[in-house]
Amino acid sequence: MFVSQDVGKKRNNQEDSALILEHPQNNDFKLIAVADGVGGEYGGELASRHVLVKLSEWFNSLPPQLYNNMPAIQQSLDYLLSHIMDDLVYIPKGAATTLSCAIIGKDQTLITNIGDSRVYTTKDQNITQETKDDSIVQALYENGKIPNKEIMRFNVYSNVIRQSINKQKEADPHYKIINNSNYDRIIAVSDGVSDCLTTEELKNIITISKPEYVASNIVDKALNTTSTLSSVINNLPNDEKRQVVKNIKNKEDYYQTIYGGKDNTSVAAYIKK
Repeated sequence: MFVSQDVGKKRNNQEDSALILEHPQNNDFKLIAVADGVGGEYGGELASRHVLVKLSEWFNSLPPQLYNNMPAIQQSLDYLLSHIMDDLVYIPKGAATTLSCAIIGKDQTLITNIGDSRVYTTKDQNITQETKDDSIVQALYENGKIPNKEIMRFNVYSNVIRQSINKQKEADPHYKIINNSNYDRIIAVSDGVSDCLTTEELKNIITISKPEYVASNIVDKALNTTSTLSSVINNLPNDEKRQVVKNIKNKEDYYQTIYGGKDNTSVAAYIKK
């Protein structure tokens, strides 16, 4: 397991938190997680760190044999996330955090997310986004208002999330259980990664990098890649390209350029031996 973070080129503080853990009584029982704080200096940082501290305490206290029972882990985790902010007495108004997390057991992996932090897996030369964003652009894409998934990140509403972990409202996490045989490598990322890299770029880094460099190579690439809407559209198949251009009726709804390092950037990775 490996983790890498950078504050980015535009931010003054790190509101992301990242976590990699092996269970103290069972080295085959593992957890990776990324939380992206929301709410400005101090508030977002406090929220993301608090959630990962509580997640760490919960995971370390699980019975070690439970790694063979993902439904039971999901039930326990759901209870934790329902009450995870209860003992945080003071938090600035508006402070919140996203969460993307993978818990690796004997034969299965439990994936959960809240907000727009993501979990990806790769198998051979294929990549799968295992999570679905709680975001305005995800809803626009599903309703056909954004014509291609790769240009979601260029939409002006790309960073507006519809759900987070906060003190005001209980979150409704998404859960997914997959077989460990379905993947070779699994990563949790903040949107500082997914906003700056195409799925193809991310796949190439994950599948080609040596295990110890997967997380750091992703962060480096996200920091130093400038993306343009025109280049993404031009890399689509011709028929799809024409449809995308036709459907984007108001170019003011889209940023033309995304600069690398636009946000805090975090990756937690588990690479099978």
